[in-house]
Amino acid sequence: MLSNLSSKIYFLVTEWLHDIKKDQTGVTTIEYGLIIFVIGLFLIAMLYSPNSFIVKLSDKLAVLSDTISDAVVDK
Repeated sequence: MLSNLSSKIYFLVTEWLHDIKKDQTGVTTIEYGLIIFVIGLFLIAMLYSPNSFIVKLSDKLAVLSDTISDAVVDK
């Protein structure tokens, strides 16, 4: 589910950035910078919040590591 959501977000953002790049109505570089900055903040908040994908992945890898360590010690 997260991969599907990430793919949709990636597709929407890349299409949006492509449309912005093609738009020649006088938008300044500062405004583009602010837009990219806000997107970056959103991605950082999404990936590194207390209940985020990174935290959940880290927890799962820790459990996997403990399980493997226990299996090796039990041998």
